[in-house]
Amino acid sequence: MKSNKLKLDKDNSVELVTSILITYPTINTVDINLENKGLEISFLIDHSMTDNSWLDKKSKLEQNFRLFNKFQNRTNQNVKFIKDDYEDLSRLKFIRSLDQCSENELSFMIQVIEDIFGDKLLKNENLYPSSAFSSIDQLLERVRKENIQEQKGDEYLGFIEEDKVLVFNKNRKD
Repeated sequence: MKSNKLKLDKDNSVELVTSILITYPTINTVDINLENKGLEISFLIDHSMTDNSWLDKKSKLEQNFRLFNKFQNRTNQNVKFIKDDYEDLSRLKFIRSLDQCSENELSFMIQVIEDIFGDKLLKNENLYPSSAFSSIDQLLERVRKENIQEQKGDEYLGFIEEDKVLVFNKNRKD
């Protein structure tokens, strides 16, 4: 019986990663760490940014995030935006706690990222949203409730390659 619950919990995490990737085609990767309940979403940007340009865009992202949470009457909401440069590409990481995240917040922040970076944001056009998946809010709630002791070390990474959604358990062993 214990192993069935563990399998179900892992399936929730895989379904969450898959749902996020299919619902939001501008997302490059989704990384869920069950041990620390972390969510990291990355986007690829088709140009390298100067430091000043990045600081300006990062400030706008943080301002929109604070404003969204103010309207939601939520305080002490932590978020990180990190940029990595790779020659002609940049990768933006949106890092958030699963315990504090919601589908509305994800949707809002992804829209803000799309508005700020515009047509420079690379988009996967091979997949289309499907109503076959559970709501992202329901999946977030199920993943939040997972037993951390049984899930210790599990980390899922998902991305889209060609027309397939790939999800891997990185299975960290400390």
